[in-house]
Amino acid sequence: MNLVDSIPYILSLVSALIISVVSLLQPLKFNILCLRVSITLILFYFLGIFVRKMLTDVINDIKIKTEQKTHLQKGESEQNQHEDDFSPLQVKELGEKEAKIIGNMMKD
Repeated sequence: MNLVDSIPYILSLVSALIISVVSLLQPLKFNILCLRVSITLILFYFLGIFVRKMLTDVINDIKIKTEQKTHLQKGESEQNQHEDDFSPLQVKELGEKEAKIIGNMMKD
């Protein structure tokens, strides 16, 4: 079990400890103290489940984006290898005299 999976337990435990200490400093009956701690445990456990779900979704999205990025980079490197094999035809530069001849042919 990693840290993300234990978030609900840690969150509810810490909040229950804080509520217990604060409630013990106040003159309360024991049954009210137990009720406060129980409600705190339940509420913060569900809050922790929500936080865990959000973090898990974010982590999964990051993993998917990095996988897509690596696939794109692999595809680009393969495409670059194919492009490197291609050599374009050499185009001869026209001289001034040849350009005039072609220009006259186009007029006709």
